[in-house]
Amino acid sequence: MTVNDQVRLAARPRGLPTPDVWEHTTEPVPEPGEAGSWCA
Repeated sequence: MTVNDQVRLAARPRGLPTPDVWEHTTEPVPEPGEAGSWCA
């Protein structure tokens, strides 16, 4: 299964963002439906 790596802002930074305000997640990408398609 294909996965989607995401970097999300986990907290609103005060001043410049630091590493602790970011969150890394990996989520599965669903297969396209019968009428759907993926472009590469």
